[in-house]
Amino acid sequence: MTYISSSDEFRSPLGVASTADGVPTERAFRKDINALRAIAASIVVLFHFRVGGFAGGFVGVDIFFVISGLLMMQIIERKVAAGRFSVLEFYLARTKRIVPALASLCVVLLVFGTLFLDPMTLSEVARNALASLLFLSNVLYSSVSSYFAEAAETNWLLHTWTLSVEWQFYLALPVVMALASRSPLLWRHRKTWIASACILSFLAAILIAGRSESFEKYAFFLLPTRAWEMLAGAWLAIAAPQIKNRALNSIMLSVGLAAIVFSTIFFDAATSWPSLWTAIPVLGTLAVLAAARGDAGWTRTPGIQALGTWSYSLYLWHWPIFVGFTYFGVLMGPAAIACGLALSVLCAMLSYELFETRLRDAIFGRTPLSWRRAGALAAAALILVAIPVTAWKMQGFEAVRTAAFDSDTKARLIDYRGAPADWKGMSPCKGQQFYSGHICVMGAGKANRVAIIGDSHAEQMLPRLAQLSQQNAEITVIRQQGCPPLPTLFWSRRGDHCHRFTEKAFEKVLSDRFDKVIIISAWVHYFDYPGGAKPGALCAMSWRGCRPITSTAAVEAAKDEAFASFSDHIGRLTARGVKVAVVQQTPDPNGVKPHDYYQGTFFGGAPRIAPEIDRAAYLARASNIRNVVAAAARRGGATIIDPVETLCGDRACPVYNDGRYLYTDTHHTRATEVVHPRYAYLDKAMFN
Repeated sequence: MTYISSSDEFRSPLGVASTADGVPTERAFRKDINALRAIAASIVVLFHFRVGGFAGGFVGVDIFFVISGLLMMQIIERKVAAGRFSVLEFYLARTKRIVPALASLCVVLLVFGTLFLDPMTLSEVARNALASLLFLSNVLYSSVSSYFAEAAETNWLLHTWTLSVEWQFYLALPVVMALASRSPLLWRHRKTWIASACILSFLAAILIAGRSESFEKYAFFLLPTRAWEMLAGAWLAIAAPQIKNRALNSIMLSVGLAAIVFSTIFFDAATSWPSLWTAIPVLGTLAVLAAARGDAGWTRTPGIQALGTWSYSLYLWHWPIFVGFTYFGVLMGPAAIACGLALSVLCAMLSYELFETRLRDAIFGRTPLSWRRAGALAAAALILVAIPVTAWKMQGFEAVRTAAFDSDTKARLIDYRGAPADWKGMSPCKGQQFYSGHICVMGAGKANRVAIIGDSHAEQMLPRLAQLSQQNAEITVIRQQGCPPLPTLFWSRRGDHCHRFTEKAFEKVLSDRFDKVIIISAWVHYFDYPGGAKPGALCAMSWRGCRPITSTAAVEAAKDEAFASFSDHIGRLTARGVKVAVVQQTPDPNGVKPHDYYQGTFFGGAPRIAPEIDRAAYLARASNIRNVVAAAARRGGATIIDPVETLCGDRACPVYNDGRYLYTDTHHTRATEVVHPRYAYLDKAMFN
């Protein structure tokens, strides 16, 4: 986000007036910029609170990035021209503007969390607060979860990734410009090389995001693929077009606002981002800024200037309010949304007055910073960082907050807390990128050549596969998380490449002459819904990319086509003498996470025990897709492996082994459990 609201920094980024000696001077306060900030913050907030018509409200961040680049470059240009630019003063100004409100939010959340959140959640908040205060949260989140994933809605500080991106930009820009100002040649051509850097960053964003869903996550969060938006604003500040034709300015303003409105309405979480589409709100913002129509009627809309002034605090506080509603089980109906929006505005108003203004002045004062005060501020900064470090490393003060609990309850909390981390990922099988997925080989050179094709349910078996590869088996694992191995099927996810990955995986195993191919997937997880798949889970290609299919009949048709193709691909393998086995999904606890049991145990003060999975109920729930998978496999000549037969008793499937909960989340098994003899259902297919 762009966090500049003091009046001196909103003055005339374009068309800067100058004195006789060429030094830029300041002109009127830019009401259009302030109003544009209000729009950007508002559409982000409305998007997060799921208000209809704002499915693309996330473009508000892109608007802020452009404004930020423009304002920062305008400040640098003015100071350099006056011969008084200082990189350290630039950093201090940014610190004054950003840190007091951000630090206050983090402290408030940590205090609130200590009083009202479970220790596991508090520990996560503390870790994320530390990353936010160090302006590295974008790096952290790029390796954890997509911004648009459901899991992201439990991250109380997810939104601080934008501050981290901008802060990293703020660190680099003044240094580059200060060095360039020492070279007349570089300074004279700064417009050209900034435009070149902008284009290179834009191309990098498109190329990287287009590789896979994982790469798109990096492109979304990290500075190198986001810098082009701020550089576009910086270029505009330097170009400073003098458009004196009022009619042309009005056209630019109208086109720019229309581009922003279009992006807000027609883009959504399924739109690949960043991508070519990102250029629409960016160019629209540039047009509005270039028009420089601070006198236009839209800038005088009631409340818009106040929202612009509060926009930083509005952005800071609205997301924790939304996550808080989710955490405490508030259903997001019209009344809750209205309450959340009102509370967000109230917190923004108070935060601006208390933290952005009074606290800032109390900390930094209005006089030049002395060495003594600088030392005090450094000490305060260390204490500020130490607070979340302590809360994080002490597991949300779990030991202190559960001191009165009995030993069984404490042991249960430790087990539930450790379950999500009991996951090896691809670490047992180092390999390389395979299109949008991953490929690796264990036990290379052995006579019995086995290929595993699958998703994260294939990945969860890697600890066991690693053991099996030490016997007489060369095991090649080809996996893509979140992708059922079904050709022709498109999933409504940003950057979805499942169909291409699946085709290439089958081509690979067909051409490399494996002895056996085993296909593993979370079939039930994908298709355990009326109509065969979650409404909107599948998509069809359109001019906006892959758009969700909402028709049950269309979903069924797409699914039938995919499983027919699946059978054909299996048939090509079996026709060549390859033994193919298709593994049904392991039974799951139907949407309940270890964290849910952790919360229940902590707040209840006694162990909350998960019920066993009723075998008959699970088979009834999963019967539709299990029958489809089995029929498709048999048509292709494959055998069926059913984990239910070995993991479940006659009536129930256990969810504990020697007192340890078996699952890392709603459907994945812990890495330390898959090596147990109960999970030997793959062994026979490997060696027979």
